[in-house]
Amino acid sequence: MASSRQVGGFGFRPTPQQLVDFFLERKHRLRPINEGFLPEANVYGDHPANTTAAFPMSNKDGEWFFFTHRSPPLGNGKRASRTAGPGRWKATQATKDVVDDHGRVIGSRQSFCYQVQSPSGYIKRTG
Repeated sequence: MASSRQVGGFGFRPTPQQLVDFFLERKHRLRPINEGFLPEANVYGDHPANTTAAFPMSNKDGEWFFFTHRSPPLGNGKRASRTAGPGRWKATQATKDVVDDHGRVIGSRQSFCYQVQSPSGYIKRTG
């Protein structure tokens, strides 16, 4: 189902390098970005189903792309709180470097799945 914010026949499948080097760089420098591709959303504020319901899917692969502010660290630690609504975001793999065309590290990426608390512990819901 195509959104009114997307161009027909266009698939949004940015590489990690494009996300960092083009979109995040433009956002950092306050330059315009088509909000239909990368809207701002608080992914830590609510259950992911509510967040994704508010925005059209970015592509037919079932992916959404958002800009979000990093949540504050837990206590005196350096790791951000990953609590979101009734659950939490859990890392599913180690952090990987994002490199540019010259092999320079320009950022990092990490995959997460969403888990909700049940009486027997956390249950994986997405990912």
